[in-house]
Amino acid sequence: MARNRVIYQNEVLFVAPSSTGSQYLNGDNVVGESLLRQVKRVQSVNYAFNINRTDSYQFGNLARVDSSVVEAPTVSLDFTYYLTDGKNEHLLGFDNNESTNFLHKDFINDTDGRNFYIYTTEEGRDANAGTIAQVEAQSETKKSVISIGNCYISNYSLNAAIGAMPTVSVSAEASNIQSKIGTNGVSPGINPTDGTQSTSPYKIPSEYVVSGDGRGCLHPGDISVDLGDASLLSAVTDASDTTASHIQSVSIDVPLSRTPMQRVGSAFAFSKTLDTPIRASVSVSAILASKKTSTKSLFTELYAKNLTDLTVTFKKQSSIGSRQGDTAVIFKLDNATLESESYGMSIGDNRTVDYTFSTTIGDPSAASVAGSSAGALSMNASGVYELLQVIETGVSTDTSNKRFNDIGYGTAIAANDEILVVGASGFSNANFEVGAAYIYKNEKGFYRQVQLTSGQDHAAGLSNAADFTFDEDDYDPNVGFDVAVSPQSLIAIGAMNSDFKHSPVAILHPNDDLSFWTVNDVVTGVLDKGTTVNLGQSLAFDKELSGTNQWLVAGAPSAGSGVNEMGNVHVRYGTKGEVNSFVGYPLDKGNTEVAGITVHDANERFGTSVAMHGNLIVAGAPGANGQSGVAYVYAADGTGPHTAAASWVEVAQLTGVTSVVGNDPAFGAAVDVFGSTIIVGAPSGSAGVNQGEVHVFTTDQSPAYRGWTHATALTPSNPGNADRFGYSVSMPNSSTIIVGAPYEDPDEGDNAGSVYVFTGGGSSWAETQKITYSGASANDNYGRYESSLATTQKEIFVAGDPAAGVAEKVIRYRI
Repeated sequence: MARNRVIYQNEVLFVAPSSTGSQYLNGDNVVGESLLRQVKRVQSVNYAFNINRTDSYQFGNLARVDSSVVEAPTVSLDFTYYLTDGKNEHLLGFDNNESTNFLHKDFINDTDGRNFYIYTTEEGRDANAGTIAQVEAQSETKKSVISIGNCYISNYSLNAAIGAMPTVSVSAEASNIQSKIGTNGVSPGINPTDGTQSTSPYKIPSEYVVSGDGRGCLHPGDISVDLGDASLLSAVTDASDTTASHIQSVSIDVPLSRTPMQRVGSAFAFSKTLDTPIRASVSVSAILASKKTSTKSLFTELYAKNLTDLTVTFKKQSSIGSRQGDTAVIFKLDNATLESESYGMSIGDNRTVDYTFSTTIGDPSAASVAGSSAGALSMNASGVYELLQVIETGVSTDTSNKRFNDIGYGTAIAANDEILVVGASGFSNANFEVGAAYIYKNEKGFYRQVQLTSGQDHAAGLSNAADFTFDEDDYDPNVGFDVAVSPQSLIAIGAMNSDFKHSPVAILHPNDDLSFWTVNDVVTGVLDKGTTVNLGQSLAFDKELSGTNQWLVAGAPSAGSGVNEMGNVHVRYGTKGEVNSFVGYPLDKGNTEVAGITVHDANERFGTSVAMHGNLIVAGAPGANGQSGVAYVYAADGTGPHTAAASWVEVAQLTGVTSVVGNDPAFGAAVDVFGSTIIVGAPSGSAGVNQGEVHVFTTDQSPAYRGWTHATALTPSNPGNADRFGYSVSMPNSSTIIVGAPYEDPDEGDNAGSVYVFTGGGSSWAETQKITYSGASANDNYGRYESSLATTQKEIFVAGDPAAGVAEKVIRYRI
């Protein structure tokens, strides 16, 4: 019997980041996870195709003699979903980072589009059945997939109104469509270079069939709009007073049409170029409480060419009341122009006003320049972190590991929005653990491996290449014990146990397209040479770029003589693209403003952890004060350049408030800094045995960065003995703190480890999420090392303890 209604629960929409590339993380011929991800909260899906034929006739024939395809066929896909937290936008290729272009460069320069997959189960069965096991238990023969290849987004629009769900409508143009029984098949993508269909396999991944939780209908106050003084006839304000306007609806439209480019001999377009300029528009409807009091004229407005920064904010619902919820999504149009305004009033009804604004989308950095007329559209989304990617070794180009199964993959992690680096300090290419670093590039939202290096890719003219060249005489140098990534995508790799090379750190510089890195600099701890220096046990680049200089701090916690392990912290600075440019010095422990005759302990292990942001350096010394631990703060006097050790002054010695003396690891085992906030991990702190806590310190004396005070101590919502909360910490922005508790016991198993998210500021912080990896097992210890947790503005990367026998992988979460 024909089905005469929509069975909504048995269909799910998936998207893959590439049409013609591999649909798997590690390539088509290597075991790895599928790259398909679910578009959440989809409400409708429509697809169709049209074959554009040209009929040919000739004299003497009544019927046509041919019907040739001389234009590319067109496949259309339209779908809608409820706006939640920006994750769908990220999967579609848009950028939802703060102060960035909504149209990511990968979106603008996309050459092959994305693939979409409509996954269907049998009637009466939920496609997302609740658990992975339940999904996989369903019969493959009763599942099917409609796959659509080379989809280019041609329109993005958002419609939101009080009393309704905020709904996004997306239109896409595609090249191919196909159907298949089961959950795997061949990619529908068409290779734009030769017009052939891709042979890459795909698989609907059970672990990414999600429920799609999200917000409900919009309540009054859930939408706020800041128009500045852009209107002519009415006062629009979101102030909480009697003159407040009440936003009723907002719509945002971004047309993204493309022009197909044909070539002789192929029925399919070899590219679909984005038509520019792109003109985004915003329409607002509001109920008014008062009319405008200032004087304005349409005549003068036309010649004034006024530009407005327009902000639309969606808030989460709150039991506290209207407008009190946390911010969910913000859209901002820079330098928008007022296109129309309509004011209406009648007896017994509300005063209403409708506006339309538009702007030409460009780079937000250009729009922010004073006096610029450049337009821009940006989106900033908040929410909870969700599993996005499980990154493992196994790429076909990897050199096989010849010594142990455990290569230490994930001992160290570093990332920015462009690249991810994973240290594998146990990697062997002979009979010793030379170590390695895996380098991944963000391609259309997913990290793909582009290079595996042990630091032997030396640049021409490198003066001290021998200091980072290893053979079996350098037994187990453990390259990749720690790694760091700069805002310019420079990479620092430490070789912690290379005793005979003075524990060198290699600094790798990228080529222009971030496809290959070479060692342009090697820095060593030769000034404090010893058999256990361990320079590079901790590494951190400055979170900001200072002019043309990029700064690096490297800890050498074992530096000293004999049993003395006071430690050192080295500062280096150099220029991207140059060879042998990184120079510097160790921090001067005597250049201090901290009161006391002996500030530093003989065995404090200064430099066990390091962090740097702008004119601040923080270094942990967990061995100080009889293993109680401290963290030292260095501030740079003046504005720089800080080319001498004397430029840095030790301005504070931070200590914990409730840390337990004598437990190891102690206060300072992990540190980070963002602006005028410092966080210090104390895994042995709090009232319990090795329960752990994280201390927050702030100052209001920037840019001098003196006067540091203890703001608060963070503990998890479910503290337990031996959790060692604070073993790893990270601060990706001024309002977010991420903390690892590697010995916490989640449902996945004892000591599997968890990651906690805190948001707030100053002395007020609240735990907003506890993250556990669903594939974890007992004793995986996720967040085990200070270096095995990394964050970017929207993402968290965490690894377990490779020594525990865990399957070596890095788990990626995204807001």
